[in-house]
Amino acid sequence: MNKKTIAFLIAFGPEVRAFIHSGLIRSLVSKYNVIIFSLLTDSKALAQLPKEVKVLPFQTVQESYFLTRLRNLLRFMHNLWLPKLGGKKWNHYLEKQKLRMAKRLIRQGQFLFINKWSMYLLFVIENIVAKIIGTCAVWQKLYIENKVDLVISAGYSYDRMLPALQTAVNRGLKTIIIPNSWKEVYTLPHLHFEPTKLLVWSKVNATTFLRYNPWIDRKILGIVGSLHLSPFLSQAGIIPKEDFCARVGLDSKRPYICYTAAAPAAVRNENAIVLGILSAIKENKIPSSPQLLLRLNPMEDGSRFEHLIKEFPDELIIQKPVWEWQPDLDWCCSLAEDVMLWVSTVYYASCNISIPSTVTLEFLAFHKPVINICYDVIPIVDRDCSNKRFWDSDFYAEIKSEKNVFSAFSQDEMLQTLKGLLQKNLRLREPDKPQKICYEWERYNTIAEIELNIDDILFTR
Repeated sequence: MNKKTIAFLIAFGPEVRAFIHSGLIRSLVSKYNVIIFSLLTDSKALAQLPKEVKVLPFQTVQESYFLTRLRNLLRFMHNLWLPKLGGKKWNHYLEKQKLRMAKRLIRQGQFLFINKWSMYLLFVIENIVAKIIGTCAVWQKLYIENKVDLVISAGYSYDRMLPALQTAVNRGLKTIIIPNSWKEVYTLPHLHFEPTKLLVWSKVNATTFLRYNPWIDRKILGIVGSLHLSPFLSQAGIIPKEDFCARVGLDSKRPYICYTAAAPAAVRNENAIVLGILSAIKENKIPSSPQLLLRLNPMEDGSRFEHLIKEFPDELIIQKPVWEWQPDLDWCCSLAEDVMLWVSTVYYASCNISIPSTVTLEFLAFHKPVINICYDVIPIVDRDCSNKRFWDSDFYAEIKSEKNVFSAFSQDEMLQTLKGLLQKNLRLREPDKPQKICYEWERYNTIAEIELNIDDILFTR
């Protein structure tokens, strides 16, 4: 019997981590023909792919002007509707969106006509229009030539992805959406089409997708856990401690705190927060004489922290992620070697300090405490620009009550919490067996769950 063919769409860097570094694609090649459409076909991150996998260029094409404008309008109106549902669109970066006059008029009249039924009507109109004019000849040719049966994507609302996805839907191909992040539904609440399956991290994610898109069939939703967290939950490939410390430049006899830097475009004055921690360590206000490992954000060169290296040579170690970053292509992608470097960093750390983010989940996978920065060194009046907005966000609500998650609303509170954690020695022992499961995403064998969904779609429908 001829193998079915699965096509993975990799238009942004995070999909590499989800589909390749997690081991998902490797697990599928024995049963299926696997094709990857990648924005960068020469990416170093693709080097570990099995030889059976075919890599083709991802074709960046634009939908028609009319359809693009329609989709943009629906996204905007969907965001205006969210407060009526008890939600709010999450904006990660500080840059404010400029609204056109027409959109301002819509905002002023939102309570008059934006409701479930008007949004459903617009969804129907969008799908009719997309069915008529949304097929892309380039993608249609690729699907026919490669005899594609199933298209798998992480994105579902990006303009870069929609021509490929809409063409698959119009051709009657099966589609699976596996969002990269637990934040996706809050960042991009509008589903432009109904996929065959939408596989999410948790029950909260599934409930939120349904609440924000009540017209979709709930049967398309599946809860599979997280591909992103698979390397942490498997606890495989962790670098031996002495080797890890030698590679990073740590003193293996001293504990270390991890500070995970946010994207410079998302926060302000983060270097001042790091300075406060380093000063406290140097002045012996923090017990055990810990080191501070500063994990840079992949989308920066670290220049904002350079002055701290000379001032704190015995306290500060900077770890630069081994990522590919091409801002002109909006491509930011971890390499395989960085995955295990970062997993090992989390594994051996005493705790983490950062703004609320997915990093919290990575440390919780090893049951490590996390201190979340919920304050601004220089007071900021606009709450949409404050570090506290991360703590108050909808996406973080399901995690901030966990026992190993601590909030700090001032520098003093952060340092006192850090001192208390180190005094209590809340470090995870170096485990010789998996830890007790206590978080929802740990209950799933994610790759096996996804394979079951693929088998069901391709062989029983």
